[in-house]
Amino acid sequence: MVNPPDGRPSPPPATQALVVGAGPVGLTAAHELARRGLRVRLIDAAPGPAATSRAVATHPRTLETYDQMGVVDDVLPRGRRNRAFTMYAGGRRRVRLRADYATMPTRYPASR
Repeated sequence: MVNPPDGRPSPPPATQALVVGAGPVGLTAAHELARRGLRVRLIDAAPGPAATSRAVATHPRTLETYDQMGVVDDVLPRGRRNRAFTMYAGGRRRVRLRADYATMPTRYPASR
């Protein structure tokens, strides 16, 4: 912020885009708008970030989107490769699903 000669602070630059909702879609929209040079304001009804996990894994298509966004190289080292998912209900194991996407046409054939 640059102060004019009279010493009063200048107002911040005007917001060009308002994104309502800081979930996956809102955060992605805000990131992409800012990456393209727009001044973005992001608002959400929650007072702060969630304290618990909101996802089990990041699937290949999402990793491809992260690649297009220019963030995949920062994300991949922070994750771990999932080989399977096990679902429980009522304290009992119900099903185990393999997470092998090697046959899919993707550069990211594993969930993270």
